[in-house]
Amino acid sequence: MVRKSQSIIHFADKISKIRHTQKKEFSDGATNKLLKYDYPGNVKELENVIERAITLSKADTDIEEEVIFLGDTTGIEDEKRINLLNISLIEKLCKSPRIISVAKAATLITFISILCLFVVQSDLSIGGRNITLIFCWQLGIPFLFILFLFAARFGCGICPIYSITRFFNNYNLKIPIPDSIKKYDVWIMGTGFISILFIEEYTHMAASVSKTTYLTFSILFAAIIVDFIFEKSAWCRHLCPLGGMSGLFSMSSLIEIRANKNVCTTICTTHDCFKGSERANPCPMFLHLQFLSDNRDCKVCLNCIKNCTHHATRLNFRVPGAEISSLREPSLPGALFSIILSGLLVAKILSSIDIIQGNYPFIFSASILFALTLNITINYFTALILKETVIEHLKLFGYTLIPLILFGFISLYSIDVFGNVNGSLMIFNSYELNLNFTRAFQLLTVLTGLFITEYLIYKIIQNRITKSRQFQIFAIQGMVPLVLSIIYIMLFFA
Repeated sequence: MVRKSQSIIHFADKISKIRHTQKKEFSDGATNKLLKYDYPGNVKELENVIERAITLSKADTDIEEEVIFLGDTTGIEDEKRINLLNISLIEKLCKSPRIISVAKAATLITFISILCLFVVQSDLSIGGRNITLIFCWQLGIPFLFILFLFAARFGCGICPIYSITRFFNNYNLKIPIPDSIKKYDVWIMGTGFISILFIEEYTHMAASVSKTTYLTFSILFAAIIVDFIFEKSAWCRHLCPLGGMSGLFSMSSLIEIRANKNVCTTICTTHDCFKGSERANPCPMFLHLQFLSDNRDCKVCLNCIKNCTHHATRLNFRVPGAEISSLREPSLPGALFSIILSGLLVAKILSSIDIIQGNYPFIFSASILFALTLNITINYFTALILKETVIEHLKLFGYTLIPLILFGFISLYSIDVFGNVNGSLMIFNSYELNLNFTRAFQLLTVLTGLFITEYLIYKIIQNRITKSRQFQIFAIQGMVPLVLSIIYIMLFFA
């Protein structure tokens, strides 16, 4: 550790002398991040990391943790992904300065209009239903989950709250984000989202304009206060409950933004994807495209696509959740919240179909306990067979439930959008088959989520477990999504 610390100082001095610039100091967070990494490429990799950090850091400032990027800088293109930027129309849309601006303006105007209706005319109705509740719950929430599937965190990229807080962020107190917030941000965001889910159902918020108003303004004011106090978009990156949820579900998206790492390594010297240029602003999440390996933090703002002049950016169409089978840094908090969400979906379905009246706190707690018990038990057995730890297996397989959960929520909210759609099909002009198309959609959607989750479990097992044990481990691990899917389907058809 001492030797590594000395190497950091040595390379910082060396690079500063070569560039004829004043030596920069490393913040405590940056130093700790450098010291914790193993550097598979040895001292040369450490030197490259420090040189890149000095390039990315602003003049006359210490080198902060946000400009320290670690990991593999080369990569092979995945044949199972299709680069949508090869389609000229999509490339023009992504590089257009207007597309995001128009989307942001539309969401901001809609959001402000809803806030005004909350305050001025909260009883405005259409067809006997409150118009603000329709926009917030019957349309807004289902649209978000559809967006997660088809556009990852694009909703965060055009978030009206972010547009509002950016104004306050320009005049903030410039207080650094506390290390405790950075360290426990997944716990903070996950707990916040679970709390919102509980309060929403327990208070019947979706049927109350006043309660919906309180929630909306609470989130807005919290975001404004946080971004006024702390620098570097603290709310979006470390505290937003909806952002934390978006990060998890975006891992199951059909799209991803990635880089051709070989182009980044051999050609790029400007790092415009991180620093920004005259074409677009810097990355709002302080990400460097060359080191982006999953969707959790990317807001799909398209700035990197506009900024890169080397055609290294890729907007990939892929198998939903493809990144989950090869996560570089799976975290225990993220895996646990994925598992908890699989249980909370049971509670949400039970609440929506009114099978159990009252005592929602018990249903809520029991659903979480069931999901945790099921997953810990299954992972205990697979870890025991392979002589590994339960925590390691939870981190590996917990995230695989995300596609099933996402498709489960889409199934749940299809009732809010379409209601119960009944119809009939005439077969061979002689037999009439009566169908509930909503139920059929829910069944197909849950089965699709189940198939994707089972596929991801298979890929993880295939990549890291010897062939003689693969079927045994898959048969055990595959029980978790299978049991959950059966429960979801039974409740939908109850």
